[in-house]
Amino acid sequence: MSVKEPPANAAAEAAPSSMPLQKRPRAGGPMKTQEENLPCRRGVGKLAGLMHVPMDVFFEILSKLHPLDLLHVSRVSKQLRAVVLSRKSRFLWSASLTSVDELPPCPEDMSEPAYAALLFTRTCTLCGATNASWVDYAIRLRLCKSCRESHIRTGGYILSSERLPYELERLYMAMVPCVTGKHLNTARKLENPLSHTEEEKYYVPQLQAALNRPFLLPHKGQKSEDWLDSVCAKAIAWHKHATSLLLWEADLRCKRRREGRDIKDKWCDSVTQKLLELGYSEDDFPNSMEWRRLLYQRKTLTDRTWNTLRPKLENLIQERKNARYELSIRKDVERRTEQIATLYEELVKTLPEDDQRLMPNAYDACQLPCLVALARKNDAKGDVSPADFQLLRDQLMRDAEAYKSRAKETAVKQIMEIARWHNRQWLDDMEGLSPDQVLKRPYALFKCRRCHHKWGGEYMTFEDIHAHFRATHPEHSWRPEWKPVDWVFECVASYSSCSDILDAAGVPRDTPISVLSHLIKTARLYCSCRDPGLPPPEELDWPKLYAHVSRASERYYRLDGQRLRTKDAIRNAVLKKTHPLSGPNACIKLIPEGADTASARERATLIDPSIRARIEDRLGSWPKPSAIPLCGVCTTMTMKRHLRYGGEGVRSLPETPEGIVHHLREWHEKDFEEKEILFFADGQLAVEQ
Repeated sequence: MSVKEPPANAAAEAAPSSMPLQKRPRAGGPMKTQEENLPCRRGVGKLAGLMHVPMDVFFEILSKLHPLDLLHVSRVSKQLRAVVLSRKSRFLWSASLTSVDELPPCPEDMSEPAYAALLFTRTCTLCGATNASWVDYAIRLRLCKSCRESHIRTGGYILSSERLPYELERLYMAMVPCVTGKHLNTARKLENPLSHTEEEKYYVPQLQAALNRPFLLPHKGQKSEDWLDSVCAKAIAWHKHATSLLLWEADLRCKRRREGRDIKDKWCDSVTQKLLELGYSEDDFPNSMEWRRLLYQRKTLTDRTWNTLRPKLENLIQERKNARYELSIRKDVERRTEQIATLYEELVKTLPEDDQRLMPNAYDACQLPCLVALARKNDAKGDVSPADFQLLRDQLMRDAEAYKSRAKETAVKQIMEIARWHNRQWLDDMEGLSPDQVLKRPYALFKCRRCHHKWGGEYMTFEDIHAHFRATHPEHSWRPEWKPVDWVFECVASYSSCSDILDAAGVPRDTPISVLSHLIKTARLYCSCRDPGLPPPEELDWPKLYAHVSRASERYYRLDGQRLRTKDAIRNAVLKKTHPLSGPNACIKLIPEGADTASARERATLIDPSIRARIEDRLGSWPKPSAIPLCGVCTTMTMKRHLRYGGEGVRSLPETPEGIVHHLREWHEKDFEEKEILFFADGQLAVEQ
């Protein structure tokens, strides 16, 4: 019975279906060989033909190379290294070094390749690192940072362990070259071996080798100078050669500097000639740093560089012409601007009072685009007529609306900048709010820095501070681009202090300023301190109430922080916190609607007539007008040095006798005495005569 052989593809059919199929080559193109798949390296083997050049031609080519190029050739392959660094090829190095202009010849005790490597490479002589920028020609070493730190030391440090006599140490240091640096005067001085001291730096192996070097003692009749020169001949020769190399470097730098100046002058002449051909005159050329940078370059002017350079130069020339034009019309523009400012103020007076509050002042109005164009109209010739001004009224109002938006954004930007220095809650409260909404928050209170720079000053809302600034400072700019270094107004409230005041009264923190002011004027929201200097509710608003409470709190914390902690402190001095914002005795109260508001109007105004007379006599006892009355308790219980840095504000007394009595009783639990009123003038406490 014959058995049939299985078909050729039976094994493939019987193979499990899970085995991956063999990948097939993509049809449609020839298969690349393995050599063709290798990455292409340009230039590989291009110098291989040099090995087949006749030797005389090959040596002639090498003799024309720069020493650095000759070093590179010696590192191409072992064969070239054997040829180039052979003693028979010394003439190549001599010819190459001779081709360098004015280069001092190679010393006899140094090979030409080592001399070339010292001068032209950046390879460390000791470790072979390629970042060796430090070189010294006297010790003939180029070293990297690590080798220099470990092998270059002072003579005193190297010889400290030898315990040699001082004269012998000086002799050994004179026999060895020391580091000269790059200064010619120092190099010339160190040519004298007697100038080598323990402060100079040496190559450690060189100085240590000198300790074991034999030398002949001076024979009878030999001068000490001649003997010293013979012993130190090597060091003297090395130092003199180092000086010649430093002179060569200095001459080379001067030559390159002259060549650079010549190239720059040629560039400048070529550029100037082309500009003159275009119709410009030298009077049109500016004298700016940018112009000089473009006009003096170490390049050769080509058509391509000129096409790139021309528009830059023409822009600078046009800027120069514009600047001259601006200078020629500046006085006329200033005159017309003053006329525009007068017409603008007359226009603002015709607007409703509420609309005037956020209008720009005279200075900022003259910076609006429409009024700037009007001031420069017709090359600023003639006067500005009221008719021309009235034609721009609609455009002026549109520009003023844009200014109002920028002014609000400026105020909000300042609040946000200050909030970053306080706490995150403040920023979270402003998140998602428009500028109008932020400026209605209780913490949107400001103070004019042009009027008040220290303790005091009126706190105002945004609209009030802007109206004040427009009316009081027409010659200054509101500066829509707010910068911390030049504030014209300052945000004086903080989120935490506003929150403490409102929480004490049980008022929501996001209550608008207008609502708070209404509660205050209707005597429902008030401070229970009974301060006689506090106006009646009808004259109060939220900024004034906040200023009253925050300044009292600031005064307490500053005085408490400046109290004397030494034995000189007044033991029985009392400093009470008169405006607590938490607990059952919180000073801020909210009266329910419809309840009696008599408590909001109470003031401590009753004092004995005799005490009033004593206070008035004491206040009138100091005739100097600039003197400030200070509280004697606040002053004596705190450190006096704080008075030198503007600390008189938190120690000042109220202006009225009622206020003085109230301060002494509420803050210090004391009755009035003449000694409790001190005077501060000219930066110090006044001494009574």
